[in-house]
Amino acid sequence: MAEEHSTQAANGARSESAKRVASSRPAAQSTAHSDGGSAVADAEFADRMNNLFATVLNDDGQEYSVSDVVRWINATGGWSSRERLNALRKGKAVTDLRPDSPEAVKVAEFFRVPASYFTDPQPPRIDGAEQHRLIQQRLSSYRRGTIPQRVYYLFTVVVQADGRPYPATYVARWINANGGKITNVYIQKLTSGERGERPQSSYLQWIGKFFGMGLSFFYDEDPPEVDGQYQNAIIMLRDPASAELQQLYGRLSPLQQQGVRQLMITLARDNDPTFVEPGRHDDDRDD
Repeated sequence: MAEEHSTQAANGARSESAKRVASSRPAAQSTAHSDGGSAVADAEFADRMNNLFATVLNDDGQEYSVSDVVRWINATGGWSSRERLNALRKGKAVTDLRPDSPEAVKVAEFFRVPASYFTDPQPPRIDGAEQHRLIQQRLSSYRRGTIPQRVYYLFTVVVQADGRPYPATYVARWINANGGKITNVYIQKLTSGERGERPQSSYLQWIGKFFGMGLSFFYDEDPPEVDGQYQNAIIMLRDPASAELQQLYGRLSPLQQQGVRQLMITLARDNDPTFVEPGRHDDDRDD
């Protein structure tokens, strides 16, 4: 029964969010672009785009970010930018971004809805919970996919405490500071498949090391699901400030350590109601 009420509440939140989007849509306008092209804003197109973001929500009840969508599009053979999608969502015209354009098709693909969602006179009703499930199912399948898909999977599952992916520049900087050699551009091209299906294993080994994963993750037929929270903790423990906290923690009695751990769990839950207490791992995945 509690689960049923939770589902109803989530669906209600999606419905209310979608209504707010529709009522707050700016009036259509025409925009000329410096590249000589021009476009006329399509208010209905913007409404449908915003409805997708408002209806298909993450586990924490928040929208998928425009960055999430753009990163997936660019990693799967399409092209878009945050500026373009944000402009459309605000009701502005964007050159070559139309309901039937390849860019719009890729947006529909991200949300796992038919491409005709943007062009049909009467679009189908969107089941936000089901579309979210399909998005996560696709993401999970990437760990068994091509090497670019597996790299994308790591960058999407192992994220920073604020939910944002680790920037390629941050990853490249860590690799280069610890004995490897790679550029952020190479990492970006690797996730988009521009570097081919079989990049050098030395690059993969270093990317794996950053995320606390072994090289086998990229080559095993069926690697295990990655615990993003646990792997992110491994990354964070490399920070000098974290090392200092570990040293202080080691000076406490077992009872004091348990108290500190419980305090940190409480603070984490206060910051994020969806926080799940981490399990205790005994295995070392960084082989």
